[in-house]
Amino acid sequence: MQNDTIFIKKTLDSAKTLLQNKPDSSILLYNKAIKELETLPSDAKIRHLLASAYVDLSTAYLPLSNYDKAKKLRIKALTISGKNDQDIQARIFIQDGLTCYHLSKFGEALKLYDQASVLALKTKNRKLQSKIISDKAIIFYIQGNIKKAVDGFTTSLKVAQELNDPGLISDAYLNLGSVYTDQMDYHRAMKCYTTATEYYKKNKQFDDLMKCYQNLGNVYYMMEKYPEAIDWYQKSLQLALQFENKMVIAKDYHNIGEVNMLIGDYVQAHNHFIRSLKIKESIGDKASMAKGYRSLGDLYFIQKNYTKSLQYHQKSLQINNDLGLIKNQAKDYANLSTVFAELKQLPEAVSCCKKAILLAQKAEDAYGVGEDTRTLGGFYFLQKKYTLAENYYLKAISLKKNMIDQEGMTSVYCQLAELYTTKPATDTRKNLQKALEIGLKAYALAVQVRIPRLISDASNDLSEIYKQQKNYQKSLRFLEINKKTNDSIFNTSKTEALTFAEARWNSEKKQQQIINLEKLNVAISSQKSAEAKQHKTILWGLIFIFGLIAAAVGLYWLYYSKKREIRYQQQLSHISMLRLQNIRNRISPHFIFNILNRGISSEEDINKHHEMIGLVKFLRRSLEVTEQTSVTLAEELDFVKNYLQMEQTFLGSDFQTRWEIDKRIRTDNFRIPAMMIQIPVENALKHALREKEGEKQLIIALTLMKLGILITIQDNGNGYYPDKSSNTKGTGTGLKVLYQTIQLLNSKNEYKIGFDISNLQGEAASGTKVEIRVPEQYNFEL
Repeated sequence: MQNDTIFIKKTLDSAKTLLQNKPDSSILLYNKAIKELETLPSDAKIRHLLASAYVDLSTAYLPLSNYDKAKKLRIKALTISGKNDQDIQARIFIQDGLTCYHLSKFGEALKLYDQASVLALKTKNRKLQSKIISDKAIIFYIQGNIKKAVDGFTTSLKVAQELNDPGLISDAYLNLGSVYTDQMDYHRAMKCYTTATEYYKKNKQFDDLMKCYQNLGNVYYMMEKYPEAIDWYQKSLQLALQFENKMVIAKDYHNIGEVNMLIGDYVQAHNHFIRSLKIKESIGDKASMAKGYRSLGDLYFIQKNYTKSLQYHQKSLQINNDLGLIKNQAKDYANLSTVFAELKQLPEAVSCCKKAILLAQKAEDAYGVGEDTRTLGGFYFLQKKYTLAENYYLKAISLKKNMIDQEGMTSVYCQLAELYTTKPATDTRKNLQKALEIGLKAYALAVQVRIPRLISDASNDLSEIYKQQKNYQKSLRFLEINKKTNDSIFNTSKTEALTFAEARWNSEKKQQQIINLEKLNVAISSQKSAEAKQHKTILWGLIFIFGLIAAAVGLYWLYYSKKREIRYQQQLSHISMLRLQNIRNRISPHFIFNILNRGISSEEDINKHHEMIGLVKFLRRSLEVTEQTSVTLAEELDFVKNYLQMEQTFLGSDFQTRWEIDKRIRTDNFRIPAMMIQIPVENALKHALREKEGEKQLIIALTLMKLGILITIQDNGNGYYPDKSSNTKGTGTGLKVLYQTIQLLNSKNEYKIGFDISNLQGEAASGTKVEIRVPEQYNFEL
């Protein structure tokens, strides 16, 4: 080549290196090279180089979703190269196939790749052959054909190794890692990514290295090791910031936002999603913008702000409709269906879900079809259309079996077991037997895949099924498994991740504080030195030195104390929430085991059925309460009334409850700590009235006071003597939880909740009185 042609070739190489990093700069360089080439005398080599430049330029427009512009450039390349340049033709077929891939037209993409493959064989371009095999394998994987995908990536790796091409070798390992990640074979996935990382570092392929770091972050995310996931995303982000790769920066911010959303730090999640969106808007990456809107929709959905969630999912759908991205449209309709379901608009939810299934089928997205089919079954279940729900659940199971999606199968089995448990039928025993068979399958699969959430769901279903079959021993066993699993789920890894993340976010701020303090120390030292020069005597010199040392020690002590106080305040909120969650986890089984044991030991008669119904209501409400810091008075009173109704059978006709509720109290608006009335009421029945002979009386009174309300629970038992031995066994868990709850909440409030227990002695009355004073406008947030 001549010197001017060599210079143009270098410009084209520079443009290719900037393709992922800075697409705008890449486009400028391609246009510059093309302009220079068009001034040169035309021959076969120049025409080939010019056509190749147009093909590469078209590639730069694909990430920006500008498919029309890319198509026009490829047509121009074909016109310049002519029909005899088979290498250019093959590359154009690949680019056309890549466009179809972006538009989820996978069948058309495969046909175009096959045409490219024929030409690559004729030109004996083995590097191009390896790329085509790899691109086809990606489509096979999306279509759910895992075997074909793995075979394709493995073949591509062999060709790359024969050519000794580091770039192709590392890409093949990267693709295989993605397959193993989605198959939950995390050990092999990490091995593939680590191998690819070594190649990328050695060959200084920093764009690909960032992608590898992101994928390693995804593996740890899937393994629920959130600190490690954030660490790998941060490594990618550091490289992206260093090389100003806006697309990767945006993706890393998005990924970190996803982790924050999962661990419950919604403010940080929102901030990172917005950062990511601003970058995507600046580079015109519309497809990624839609993904950002979808994540914001998910974030607001988790926070139960369904109106905003709906708006963001509709924004995402609008962009994907404009771009013609069928697979993404399917995801948007699926998300919209879940929002409509939460808004109790089930017809709209069903309609959106059906659209999602049709689009996922069109996009050949097997996983999406399976998930949407399962979701549609759930909507029909909510509508009590049990036959339709059953049919869709069975379809979903079949689809997930074909994909070897054990996690998905377990979820559907749990839903199907719940359906058979709930579905009305002439032969209830037969339905329960079906539910039991499906529930056992779900539990076995959940244990096999070792996912605590699924073990919890399956054990809960089995506990309910065995209870309905009156096999209380097995029901209790699976209830205990459910409880242990729920305890294990809560949140060691998530809490660590949150602390880890906050430490990283605040590291720069803390470092700046240290720098400022060092500057302050330097300033003080300079001042003291200036003062020392003004004194000529040794005495003043000694005093100066002593003062300097004292100041340094004092400043260090103040800095250390301030730093410790900041750290303490940051963690206090998390610790308080953990303690209160622990309290709630302990109180729920306290009630469940008391009532369930009585149900097991009681005689079976005609009233047993009604008692079991009351028990189910009580258990469900008890589990709901464990997730709440406070409830309305109306909710608490309803809970207590349900409890007393169940106890009436055991206490007999001698037991009477008297309610004295001040009509001025608005029970729907006034909030109190959860179980504040329930626990003293249960203690009164258990320790004072159950063993009492004759009249048994319980008085529950609510009185409006100047600064709040007074709640009084009074019985006519023998009084409250906590140190005295009693026939009624008790662990004291109820009152212990109540005291700890009040202590935690009072620490956050100026006006405190008061709780007093006193004995009534005298001729007029005897028994125990509990008085609770709850201030108005009490803050229940921790």
